[in-house]
Amino acid sequence: MKSGTRQSRGEATRARLLDGGRSVFARRGYRSTRVGDIVAAAGTSQGTFYLYFDSKDDLFSQLQAEVALEFDRLAADLPALGPDPESVEDLAAWIERFLAACHRHRPILRASTEADAAVGRDSVAAHLAPLAETLAERSGLPERRSFDPGVASLALIATLERLDHMAGDGRLDVTDQDLARTTADIVSDGLFGPRPDLTTTDRGDKISKRVRAKST
Repeated sequence: MKSGTRQSRGEATRARLLDGGRSVFARRGYRSTRVGDIVAAAGTSQGTFYLYFDSKDDLFSQLQAEVALEFDRLAADLPALGPDPESVEDLAAWIERFLAACHRHRPILRASTEADAAVGRDSVAAHLAPLAETLAERSGLPERRSFDPGVASLALIATLERLDHMAGDGRLDVTDQDLARTTADIVSDGLFGPRPDLTTTDRGDKISKRVRAKST
């Protein structure tokens, strides 16, 4: 058998194990998942599993690394912030991408919270801090506010991630587009002061009504 064929088969097996782990962690959570569950989902054996991963934790760490890589790319793509309508629209489009990434990776983010709590790590900080750092660097906050820009930015990113959780649980009946635009408006107002055309919006009224309806 050619080495290239063996390598491609090995990569396919590894990918199948990662997919199996992703599905089992989503279904059972971090603590309840066992290597046996992963290999069953992947359609392989425990012997094969240990050819590619040292443990359940090793596989999970690699899934976390995939999530972190996407958030790193998002951080690199964060647009320049400004009070003009074009900048607000660019930020809203970026927030939609962020929410979509949170939605795709929600099972791993949730399992990460469980896994990191077991060893005393802050899951939000571990996965989302690079985004917050980039936001702080590009926001100009040090020139405008007395509070810590890193803390303020992490608060925003963590809030968005939490809102995605709420939407996934059915507690927040809004579209990503509405949520992204409203959040972009809030960021712009907070950094640069409110614009007259954004002080009151029908969009905000509609979102408030839907949120109140879900909470009753």
